[in-house]
Amino acid sequence: MELTEVPGIPSPAAAIVMTSRRKMAGVEEGPDCLVLEFADVAYEHPQAMTREQAREAAAFFLGHRGRGTIMVACDNGQARSAAMAAALLRSLGEDDGWIWDNPRFRPNQRVFALMAEALGVELADGEVEALVARNEEAFHEAMVRGWEGDESQGRLDTETDVIDGT
Repeated sequence: MELTEVPGIPSPAAAIVMTSRRKMAGVEEGPDCLVLEFADVAYEHPQAMTREQAREAAAFFLGHRGRGTIMVACDNGQARSAAMAAALLRSLGEDDGWIWDNPRFRPNQRVFALMAEALGVELADGEVEALVARNEEAFHEAMVRGWEGDESQGRLDTETDVIDGT
């Protein structure tokens, strides 16, 4: 995968791509691109993210930290990448609330919890469930009132979330 400039966001120095269909996605691993193949499943399942994949992603992130922007992407840009971005933000001591409050995202709780663990981010008992409930509330509120928010709010690109790891 060649990392190319996307208008409106910094050119990425590295990327973590999560896909359930590697061959169809057309992405290849390289020194600056980690490809993880797992389904968007939020519970224990043979095709769900594994602890080993989370450790691999954490090591990749930490190895590229300070080199510039790190892009995270998944097939739909709503669940796995949002969860990965939230965990990476937490590991940097940054606010991830804008992800959980955005009804356009549905962060995968398994990805978030495994990444937080791999990055050494401590989560309180019940915190993941509370964040998921917070996101569900934002989603339901948006459905009830209709989406009237700023189209760009919390949205960096249609299928990517970007973390500045500097």
